[in-house]
Amino acid sequence: MAERYQLAAITNGNIHLARQPLAAYFPVAIAAGELLAPKPDPASFLTALSRLKVAPECAMHVGDSWQEDILPAQQLGMHAVWIAETGDQTLPPRVHRIAHIKELPQLLESLEKRHSGGVYNH
Repeated sequence: MAERYQLAAITNGNIHLARQPLAAYFPVAIAAGELLAPKPDPASFLTALSRLKVAPECAMHVGDSWQEDILPAQQLGMHAVWIAETGDQTLPPRVHRIAHIKELPQLLESLEKRHSGGVYNH
């Protein structure tokens, strides 16, 4: 995915992301202590967007916490993908659900087929 999309990592964990094996795929990485504003504070999302030079409406945040990932992304106008077991609740516009991260490429492909522009073709 790193060949096709600009990727950023935002974590509330206290790990040094640059030292992790996946760091090569995430040119932008923000850890909780860096901004003193852990998720769901919008500062980490806005910092990632700024570093990527991407507007919120052209970005997609993927996370497993409704409160810390999906709600703040939605409030900023971002698209969001919630990694959670399937449920019956209706999701808000621009929010999608997958059961496992392995489903993300298929979701993105499906969304790209339905849309001609915006986040899905950047």
